Amino acid sequence: MRTSLTRALAGTAIAGAAVLAAVGTAAAAGATTKAPTTLTATASKATITLGQTDRITGTLLTGSKAVPGKVVFLEHEVAGKFVPKEVDLTGGAGHVFFTVKPSVTERYMLVFKGTSKFAAAHSNIVTVKVVKPTKAPTTLTATAAKGTIAPGDSDLITGTLMSGSKAVPGKAVILEKLISGKFVPVQADLTGGAGHTFYTVKPSETAHFMLVFRGTAAFGASHSDVVTIVVAKLPTTLTATAAKSSITAGQTDKITGTLLTGSTAVAGKVVYLERLVNGKFVPVEVDLTGGAGHVFFTVKPSKTSTYMLVFKGTKVYDASHSDSITIVVS
Repeated sequence: MRTSLTRALAGTAIAGAAVLAAVGTAAAAGATTKAPTTLTATASKATITLGQTDRITGTLLTGSKAVPGKVVFLEHEVAGKFVPKEVDLTGGAGHVFFTVKPSVTERYMLVFKGTSKFAAAHSNIVTVKVVKPTKAPTTLTATAAKGTIAPGDSDLITGTLMSGSKAVPGKAVILEKLISGKFVPVQADLTGGAGHTFYTVKPSETAHFMLVFRGTAAFGASHSDVVTIVVAKLPTTLTATAAKSSITAGQTDKITGTLLTGSTAVAGKVVYLERLVNGKFVPVEVDLTGGAGHVFFTVKPSKTSTYMLVFKGTKVYDASHSDSITIVVS
């Protein structure tokens, strides 16, 4: 379309020149003066994101009156020179419209080449700046309902994904757990309308968790702070009593121990009987607690001796030891 219009305009210019040459200077002196025109250009947006479009609007006037039905070229700058890119005809209000989608920042100008009645004009230069798309930043928080639990209990971790002050719904958020020094995905959930995610965890021992949002085309990635859930071992108490506090050489004595957590017996656990030797307690026997948490040790010291019971603990129960007891041998 631009080629045919250009040729038509060129043909008009050649014909006009021939007429002037034929009639001479006098005829030229009597020619009608062309009406002056003004051409303005504006861009809807001064800056666009790569991939977006912009609209350039032009207005062709003579004085305060619109000039309709006239060819206006959109030119863009190439290597320092403005080159025709598109063409449009002015409407009833003298307007032309061009949709542009530059991949880099570009400068544009509108050009009206004039007619036999209207003088040529060009617009101001319009710059459309193109910037790379930027992802909306996000923040991700994580909280544990309890933070400290007993062995066998569960805890609830809640995450909240936001972009500024607005929730980001419908996005996948990963719960990761620290395993052997590395965070490993263990659960996933989609954010709800308020940007929340929920994870039920039941660690067997103290564990560290983190929430991770890997980002999308529109939202930047983020991760929460590390949340630590402490699995507190149940406290224990271990008592020891001797059936007799003193015995005759050659006699035996019985030491009884009781392992409790609070007022509840702890059954099936290993308890050591240790004896003080050269200033240090050394294991000499072992027994398993029964249903009532009791252990029993028969001893036959050859001289006065000091004993202590020791429970070394498990993943569930904390370690404890009894007071020392001394059996006097006379």
